[in-house]
Amino acid sequence: MIENNNNKLVEEIEDFVINASSVSKFGNCVEKYNLHNYIFNNSTNNDNKNCYICVLLLPRTINAIQIVYERSNICYNDIVHARMSCFEANLITATMGNYLFKEKDSRPMSCEIDGIYDIEYHEIGSNVVCSNNKSLSIENCKYKDVLSLSFPNCHNSNIEKSYFCLGNFKDRELKEYTFLFDLETGKHTCARKIVTENAVKLYVGDTFDCINDINKKNVKEYTFIKQNSISNSTLCTFPEYLHGNYETFEIENNKLMYKKSTENFENLSSVCIKNQNNTFLVKTYAECGIPLAYNCFHFVMRSPSVVQIKIHGAQTNNIEECLSYLDYDDSFWVTASKNINFKSYCGFEGSWGTIFDNTSDRCFNVDVISPTFSTFNIVGFNCKENTIFQTKTYQCMGTWKENNKIYLYTKEYTNESTNITSNVCFIIQNVGNNKIMLTKVGSQCLQSFNVNQTLTLEQKLVEPSLISTPLIEISENFENGPQGNMNDLIDDEYNDTKILTQHDDHTTQLNKTIINFSSNKYYLLNNIIYIIIIIINL
Repeated sequence: MIENNNNKLVEEIEDFVINASSVSKFGNCVEKYNLHNYIFNNSTNNDNKNCYICVLLLPRTINAIQIVYERSNICYNDIVHARMSCFEANLITATMGNYLFKEKDSRPMSCEIDGIYDIEYHEIGSNVVCSNNKSLSIENCKYKDVLSLSFPNCHNSNIEKSYFCLGNFKDRELKEYTFLFDLETGKHTCARKIVTENAVKLYVGDTFDCINDINKKNVKEYTFIKQNSISNSTLCTFPEYLHGNYETFEIENNKLMYKKSTENFENLSSVCIKNQNNTFLVKTYAECGIPLAYNCFHFVMRSPSVVQIKIHGAQTNNIEECLSYLDYDDSFWVTASKNINFKSYCGFEGSWGTIFDNTSDRCFNVDVISPTFSTFNIVGFNCKENTIFQTKTYQCMGTWKENNKIYLYTKEYTNESTNITSNVCFIIQNVGNNKIMLTKVGSQCLQSFNVNQTLTLEQKLVEPSLISTPLIEISENFENGPQGNMNDLIDDEYNDTKILTQHDDHTTQLNKTIINFSSNKYYLLNNIIYIIIIIINL
């Protein structure tokens, strides 16, 4: 910005080329002095003497740099005196110096105004006040770097403005500013931003200078008043034992919030509307509070850290519809665990080994670590050469019985040096004569049976074992399926002479559950298969 003859600030466009060792206007960089200060040597003056100058290059966003130096452009004969003219970065306000914007490779950034708002327009110093006739869904809910505003028939004129947002910053006075690029005029502007609990005010001037006085004449004031998308009086609350931070979502009070990722690119949240026991009617919203659909959630806590969920689309807002699904529902459970360090009893004890019958040279030992029996190791080795080819450790997080099977949910430590883990579910079946089948079924506890993922194990030590040890008893606060002793699972029709062996390395399978909102797909949880849930549009 420069002053014209009328002492008004006008925008001056000047090209600066900045590379690793120089700035086009100031010459070569000879020293970095303090934070963001640089000493340049420009010997192109008339007398060809050294000309040292200190320039503050303060990054404000990835698109803009605030540049501050002595306005008189005084040249110093040596570096020492040039240092004395440097400005301290922590004392710089937004109204000092000038701004440089990237001409190439500029990247629009989020305007940080997300949601559904009622919007008012006011020209400071006049009686022009307008509001849109109906609530405006800000375009940057989906395109976060674009701010499009429209006020039809505002004092007999149509006001329409569209901006690219180039970043937000706060200066040393903690005043917040937003860089905007006017798509109509092709000019930059520095808007003042004031955020309160339920509203955002944006003050935009006709010139570039960052607005310090928000009461200055001709400043445009945009007020965004946040809408409450759902009345708190209609909400229920998820029980406290469900609250927590899970791998792909978080539950807190009345909301289940899906974590944003490269696959789940919209911040979805499901709000509790009604519930009966562990069945919940929820309303799912897009990131900006736009309602998408009603859904039914049915939760079962398998341990203090493991939960299973069944999800259905709902055509009505009645909890009775959700309850009706329980009578004939045969869909798969989605399994998730909290991001907490919780250990559960594994449901069996002792040392176990596969039965060597000369049909394979691969053997496995399974050892449940005492005294807590909450961790077990699987060691794969060559039966003939006795050389180990695989060792894995599993920490048990939950054990339960359903449909005549015992399920064991674990955390597998795939890389002990980096502490990388993945969740793995096993099915345990007692086949009699101190033998069990241990089947790995991936990250989800599906009722599949894969011979290539099954170990038939024989107890090696005579000690209290799975045969006489009941499963972990979970607190009565959690709803669970029937639980019992492993003796309950003995299958009289099972042929004891049939030996099942492992034929691969317990590879982790990574697939996804997909929820289908009309034409949009949202990836919610890591699963071993694709589960398609059709959600009825409102």
